[in-house]
Amino acid sequence: METRRRGRPVLVDPEELGRRALAVIAEHGYAAVTMGQIATESGVSVRTLHRYFPSKADVVWGSLSQAVTKLRDALAAADPDVPLLTAIEEAVVSVFDPLVEADETERTRLQLIATTAELHEYQSEPFQLWRRDLIAFAAARLGLDPDDVVPAAIASATQSATLVALTWWATHENAGAPGDVARRALGALGDGIRVGE
Repeated sequence: METRRRGRPVLVDPEELGRRALAVIAEHGYAAVTMGQIATESGVSVRTLHRYFPSKADVVWGSLSQAVTKLRDALAAADPDVPLLTAIEEAVVSVFDPLVEADETERTRLQLIATTAELHEYQSEPFQLWRRDLIAFAAARLGLDPDDVVPAAIASATQSATLVALTWWATHENAGAPGDVARRALGALGDGIRVGE
C-alpha cells in the first residue's frame, strides 16, 4: 500500500509493487486486466503504477530487465580464450540461473511470457539492449563490424534460444535448474553454428 506524506512523494517499494502487480495479472489474465485494475488491487494509484511500469508488458518483463547489466558485465569478464559461443552460453547461464531459481514470482513471470502472444511481440528497451550487447560482443570476438549480419544472427539466435529455454523451464514441473535448461538449449544451438570456419 502506498504511503502518503504531506509535501513528500508517495513512498513505494518498486520490487514489492512489481510482485503485487504481477500477481494481479496472473490472476485475471493479461488480456483481461487493465492498468486501472492492477493499480487498485495493488494498492496504489494509476499514476504511481505508471511511474514504475508504463505498461502491462513492463510489469510482466519486470526484473528480467535487470539481467541486461548483469549480462553485459558477464560478457566483459569472459575469458578471451574461451570459444565465442561457449562464452555467451556461460554468461547467459550465470545471469538467468540465480535470477529465476526457486523463485515463484519469476516462474509466474515466465509462464505469462510463455503463454501470452502479445508479449512475444513486445520489443522492450531491455530486450533491445540485451541484443545490442550480444551483437557488440560477437562482433568484437569475430573481428567483424557490428552491422555485419553474423553478429546480428548470433545475438538473435541466442535471445530466442534463451527465452525458449526459460519459458520451457517455467511451464514444466521438475524441469531442474533454469540454468541447466538454458545450457542445454544454448549448447544445442552452438552445436549447429560454425563460427569462424
